Amino acid sequence: MINRKQIKPHVFVMIIMLFLLVCLAGISGQTVCAANASGNASLKRTSFKNKYTIYIGKSKQVKVSFRSGVRKSRIIWKSSRPSVAKVQVSKNGRVCRIKALKKGKTIISCYPKGKPGRKLTCMITVKKRVPKIKSLTFADNARVIYVGDKVKNSLTVKPSGAKKSKVTYTSSDPSVARVSAKGVVTGIKAGTARITVKSTDGSKKKASYKVIVRMISFAVSSAKIYIGDTYTNKLKNTINVAGATSIRWSSSDPSVATVDASGKVTGVGKGTAVITAKIQNQAGADVSYLLTVSLRIRKDSTKFIAHRGLSSAAPENTLRAFELAGAAGFWGAETDIRKTSDGHFILLHDATFSRMCGVSKKPENMTLEEIRALRITAGNQYETYKNDLRATVVPTLEEYLEVCKKYNMVPVIEIKMTYQRNTSDDLSMQNMEREDMEELFRITNAKMGSRPYMFIDFDYETLLVMQNVLPIENRPNITLQYISNSYDSKMHSVCELNGFEYDLKHTGITRTAVRNLRAQGSKVNLWTVDDRDQVENYIIDGIDYITTNKRFW
Repeated sequence: MINRKQIKPHVFVMIIMLFLLVCLAGISGQTVCAANASGNASLKRTSFKNKYTIYIGKSKQVKVSFRSGVRKSRIIWKSSRPSVAKVQVSKNGRVCRIKALKKGKTIISCYPKGKPGRKLTCMITVKKRVPKIKSLTFADNARVIYVGDKVKNSLTVKPSGAKKSKVTYTSSDPSVARVSAKGVVTGIKAGTARITVKSTDGSKKKASYKVIVRMISFAVSSAKIYIGDTYTNKLKNTINVAGATSIRWSSSDPSVATVDASGKVTGVGKGTAVITAKIQNQAGADVSYLLTVSLRIRKDSTKFIAHRGLSSAAPENTLRAFELAGAAGFWGAETDIRKTSDGHFILLHDATFSRMCGVSKKPENMTLEEIRALRITAGNQYETYKNDLRATVVPTLEEYLEVCKKYNMVPVIEIKMTYQRNTSDDLSMQNMEREDMEELFRITNAKMGSRPYMFIDFDYETLLVMQNVLPIENRPNITLQYISNSYDSKMHSVCELNGFEYDLKHTGITRTAVRNLRAQGSKVNLWTVDDRDQVENYIIDGIDYITTNKRFW
């Protein structure tokens, strides 16, 4: 036993301090392992490097060296975070086994007991080991998509611990199908491409699948139907794809056309609408076509009047033109009458025969016999009828009335004469006396009887005299229309005060004005309307009469 009195005071204090350090080391909770070593040991790294990476569950053996042959001492090994990695020391203290426990970092230190200033340290990083990829498998061997679709084919990576991020995707034809770094495929254009995935962890594994890109399309890019009709445009290249169990249809304007779940459209109103088919739940997989809806024109859609007969099909104001109009089902046939020098009424629009017969003579300067000797050499479809006397001879009023009666057409007689012409500025008009009006009425009434017929004129004063000549109040079958190139306050006053119907050039009045007149109970005849779209609009507006050169049904 050591005698306390024999120990010098300063030595005794050092022993106490060393004892306290040992106690504190134990209290701190750090792992401390010790082994004998030289009292003046100088540690050297043998396999104890500055840092190591160890995977969880694995161990790393490290070793230090020091001088021997002197008095033994202890070597201290510590782990700053024993829960991340702990130390196990061999009996001689030179070898330490580091055991990795969980993911993280810890500092392993080694120093001679009592000499922390000679410490050696090593940074230990503990990681979870990620296994290499052993196989790559796609859920589908082939996928069919549409242009604009974005889809992903599920990828299975084995083993389960292997990282899915350790792969790259490529497309054999990016112009057909493009693939992102995460495997999302976008359809670019119709065609076929192969999508390939490869591992990047050194395992050299790969897999691929085929992508077929389609574009749905319609059989036709545009279609036309009538109001009330139905139509189905055939849709091509449709298939059932994942998440696309049906097609969603839509119309850009349901007031023009509606479309049902099968793609059948119904014309509702006049106009255009874009009909679109879209694959449900698929991005961009849609296609459209333009649908034009028009009004189906029937011969009874309004009161159609053949202008100078069906003058688009035969020379104007000929018996053949009137017969064609009657056969086509026109409600009425319009003509122009002038008087010969011997008091007969013939059919001629112009003031002379120059345009139709090549003779610059006026009918009032020729007899009926002279006029009947002329031949019509102009007009629509003249070549077809040049040898047909019913298309080349100037007709009389009586002949015209006979054709109207035969085909049950209403005669619409434009009087190319003005009552007491010396008061008129229109030199193309012939002079007309009251006796002429009475003769006109006598001939027409003798042929038509109680059947309806009309007299129309640009000169309202002539119509006023005609109104006195004709027993209108007792003749409900006779109608008078005042013709004008434009609608104005004067025309409105004349028609409303005298009970005349309106006979207007269609470009001289607005559709709004027409609708307003009809709302007031006035009847309107528009001339000469040869454009189908305009005819449809006027019928929709409820026009009373349309004078035209064409047949629209």
